Amino acid sequence: MPVRLIIHSSSFRQAAYVAFFCLIISSASILLSDKLLKNVMHDHVQNMILDDIKNKQNMNLFSSSQKLADYLNQRELTNQYDELITYAFNPIGDLLYGDAQILTVDELKSILTRQQAHISTLSFHKPQKELYGMVIPIADGGSYYASYNMSPMLNSTRIIPLMTGAVLFTVLLSILLISLPFSIKNLLRVNRILKVMGEYAKGDHHVRITDAGYNDEFGRLSSETNLLLSRTQLLMEQVKTANSHIAHELKTPLTRLKHRLINTSEMVDGSALDELDAAGLEIDRILYLFRAIMQLSEIENGQLSLQRESIDAHHLLSEVRDYYEPLLEDKGIELKIKVAHKAVFYADYALIFQAVANLLDNAIKYAPQSSTIKLQVEQQLETTYIHVIDQGPGIPDDQLSLVLKRFHRLERVKSIEGFGLGLPFVQAVAERHKGRFTLVNGQTGLIATISCRAMPMA
Repeated sequence: MPVRLIIHSSSFRQAAYVAFFCLIISSASILLSDKLLKNVMHDHVQNMILDDIKNKQNMNLFSSSQKLADYLNQRELTNQYDELITYAFNPIGDLLYGDAQILTVDELKSILTRQQAHISTLSFHKPQKELYGMVIPIADGGSYYASYNMSPMLNSTRIIPLMTGAVLFTVLLSILLISLPFSIKNLLRVNRILKVMGEYAKGDHHVRITDAGYNDEFGRLSSETNLLLSRTQLLMEQVKTANSHIAHELKTPLTRLKHRLINTSEMVDGSALDELDAAGLEIDRILYLFRAIMQLSEIENGQLSLQRESIDAHHLLSEVRDYYEPLLEDKGIELKIKVAHKAVFYADYALIFQAVANLLDNAIKYAPQSSTIKLQVEQQLETTYIHVIDQGPGIPDDQLSLVLKRFHRLERVKSIEGFGLGLPFVQAVAERHKGRFTLVNGQTGLIATISCRAMPMA
């Protein structure tokens, strides 16, 4: 199944939205936790420095810069592992105590620029050290800077937000992975619905959606769709059979009426006889229309069983030509037959003959005088194609699909006799043979093609 379809499915997108929300929360939690921990560390270090200052104040070490420096030097000799990093300056700014390699000259000067009236915080960010400390004024005008390297503490605590982020990221991936099979399953169910709708639109009105009885939204949609398809099929069958029923019910009284007109015509003469003859011809047209409707309905509804037999393509086209020979001669139309050598296919001879005859009849009606009509048969693999090619005006492209509907006729040809059932009949015959009927405008006219299987149905 294409990954693009899965990604664009609603289930996967919903899961992705949740996962993205979790990602935002995890990122925010990492930043917030890091900031909170850093503030906690600052508060902790500040308390430690204040305790150190308080102890030194109790020892009266802030009365003299030199006294404080002597104490720091003495403590350095006795306690080499003190993490407190300190600097002491005399009133003129000379460094009395402290490691000059840790801080640069400019950083040492920044300590001296601090106001001496009160205690102030001062931090230094270095590649391997992050010093956070406080500057304390000494009574004689000197300065004392006490700080702690926070890098070890921050490095040890940063594992907490990283672990939190890792856990939330794992949850994110889990959501996506867990939603993936559900997305694929829902996508397959939607594809089944779309497939059934497509097959139904193509003419297979017996297809239905098979869902495993789920009572979720897709299950309910499948049930409602099946109900809609059933009702639509019923309405379509009623519409298809309505004309046939009406034609069947009216056929008998019209036949009786025709016989009465014939009987009456034997009793009159003159203009009255002409009117009766004209009325008889109109009844013949109506009866022909009724027969055409009934036959078309029988083919479309599958009520007419096919009598498949081996058909010689050249023999079929020759008989159609012989049948329309008088019309061809009247219009001076030349009919050319082109058939592949020994072309044979299997179909209902009567229906195929009538379908080709309908196409040739249309071609003769609309082709200009002294033009050429071609009847061709070609075979490709297991399919036989019957072409009727004329040199007429063709059909506008936007009307090609409409002329296959019952009773639809082009405005410019309504003066020519017809009912608009010939092409729908040809299409019904082609579909009844599991084939197709197509209309294409060629360079010099219309190309009508019937396709059906060349081999017998298994």
